[in-house]
Amino acid sequence: MLECKEVSRLFQLFYEVYQNTSLIATANKGFGDWGSALGDPMVTAAVMARLIHRCEMFNRASLSG
Repeated sequence: MLECKEVSRLFQLFYEVYQNTSLIATANKGFGDWGSALGDPMVTAAVMARLIHRCEMFNRASLSG
């Protein structure tokens, strides 16, 4: 689980860049597991909202043979 300070920095990063630049994010956890990694459901929802707003998502697991 990330420390509160780390989660805050992650949110701040997404907040600052999400409308101004392209961002590629990878994770080894599904969206449903992010709450336990970030520790706070409200912060998790805010981070996810910034991350997936106006995006294209690709699931590599479904692309592998």
